[in-house]
Amino acid sequence: MSSDGPSKTKKEKKETNTINPKTVIAIKIYVRSMFLIFHSFIPH
Repeated sequence: MSSDGPSKTKKEKKETNTINPKTVIAIKIYVRSMFLIFHSFIPH
């Protein structure tokens, strides 16, 4: 039971250190949507 704790925390640390591909995609979509919103507000 005691061996289950440290391995779990180790896994969580590894996930926070490595960038999640889903997070990268979410950031790209967010930046793109913000750019489009900002661009649409600029008078042409």
